[in-house]
Amino acid sequence: KTEAARIKSEKNKATRASQLNSTHTIGSRVFAVVLDQTELKENIKVGRAELYVITHTKRNGKPLMNTVVIKLY
Repeated sequence: KTEAARIKSEKNKATRASQLNSTHTIGSRVFAVVLDQTELKENIKVGRAELYVITHTKRNGKPLMNTVVIKLY
């Protein structure tokens, strides 16, 4: 690697480590499919914020992880 590539790689590695990653609860379904299914079932338009809540909440209504709680509230 060149010096510039090594520096860029280290910077990107630090950025990825600092991000709050959270898993979703929809399995192998695509977000667009979940969006369409929810809109058909509820008969309302679902925005990005509502979709995030839907995809990061368990069936019992509790958030998936503590990092999700921070993002939701």
